[in-house]
Amino acid sequence: MGTKPPDTPAELTGQTFETMLPEFLGRRYWCTSTPLYRRRLCDKEGPWSDLPFWEDIEYDLRLATHMPRLCHCKDWLTEMRDHDFGRLSGSRFLNHPDLLSRAIRGAVLTYQHIRRAGISNDNQHVRSFIDDVRLMYNRCVDFGLDQQAQSPAEQKRPMRLVPATRDPMSGRFVLYLGQVHRPCQKGPRGVLIK
Repeated sequence: MGTKPPDTPAELTGQTFETMLPEFLGRRYWCTSTPLYRRRLCDKEGPWSDLPFWEDIEYDLRLATHMPRLCHCKDWLTEMRDHDFGRLSGSRFLNHPDLLSRAIRGAVLTYQHIRRAGISNDNQHVRSFIDDVRLMYNRCVDFGLDQQAQSPAEQKRPMRLVPATRDPMSGRFVLYLGQVHRPCQKGPRGVLIK
């Protein structure tokens, strides 16, 4: 049994934040069991998606597009226990082709929420996300998942993971994220967004 560990805030729950976006893209403030959302906000967006993982993060980001006001409750609301057994959320999906091919849809949905919230691609948190997408694309190519990288689960999604192509006018490389594109330089395995 052992001794009871001291109470410590999980993630960033010991800190007060007024808004979720754009900082939430860089680091999630809480664990899945922590946020308490008003029903009217949940009714606007419906239930969690059917993603195999990241469904909680996707839901948080979907609700965040409404720019809800955050209220920090300093009382203990939940208790978490960690274990040494495997779990999807802790898996290294970049090393597993099957998980990687399913992670693409989560990235696509996240990008939709970024666009919906009107956050600029120049924002440091969005740029970090785009770097993650670039890494996902490179891993898809490594695993021979070119089709998944070029055709996310639903064709109507605004973001597609596609390789960098040379802009005929400037000669520079461009990484296309749907209709959004940014100048890039050829990097050591893909592209480096500048």
